[in-house]
Amino acid sequence: MTFTARVAIFAAILATATACSTSGTPTPGASPGATATTTSAAESPYVATTAKLKGVKGGATYDVEIPQVEGGKPAVSEKFNNSVRTSVDQQINQDGTFTLDGVSQKVILGNDVIAGVLEMSFMVTDPMAAHPNGLVGTFVIRKSNAKPVMLTELFSDVNEGLQRLSDAAKQKVKAKLGADSTFDGGMSPDAKNFANWVPTSTGLEIHFDDGQVGPHAAGMVVIEVPWSTFDGVLAEKLN
Repeated sequence: MTFTARVAIFAAILATATACSTSGTPTPGASPGATATTTSAAESPYVATTAKLKGVKGGATYDVEIPQVEGGKPAVSEKFNNSVRTSVDQQINQDGTFTLDGVSQKVILGNDVIAGVLEMSFMVTDPMAAHPNGLVGTFVIRKSNAKPVMLTELFSDVNEGLQRLSDAAKQKVKAKLGADSTFDGGMSPDAKNFANWVPTSTGLEIHFDDGQVGPHAAGMVVIEVPWSTFDGVLAEKLN
């Protein structure tokens, strides 16, 4: 399976993951920068933690630290944790001989959502690839009902919202990479191009896959688009 196909599968998994099916034995533990948010007097606060997924399965050798949460509403924490674990497990179960390593991870404990970002490095080892490729996945779970949030839910006018997002992304990526090094096609106004996003207090943080908006040397590109970009078409401002 080509790397492009693997990325597509990974993105689809992130949008639909609902159950936990991990490989290896995770070892949960508080991350050095663990943070918490207070919910109600009847609930413990949400706390950002991590778990280690490490082992060998089939042709996959993997060592990935994943974002997790503890406390708060059990249904919300479970949904977030299972979504992350399932996405990694499905990536591990792909055909071929490869290594999968963690690059970075974070949890965002917002007022409305629990969100997370996971970056990994994928390297084909038989035959040996010239270089590893990056994979990125994001997870946004609503606190009120423990359901994933789709990007299109944020816009009262989806087409206009995506167009503004596309225009803003092109400007920011060109400023970061240079106009000659930017792949505009990876930022056309299509929801799938912006599948990896998390909300912040100031805007939408967009994560682009390795090679999506620029050459491999650019790696995984991250930008933030202010909430004000969507004035008049924003149905919901999450934080």
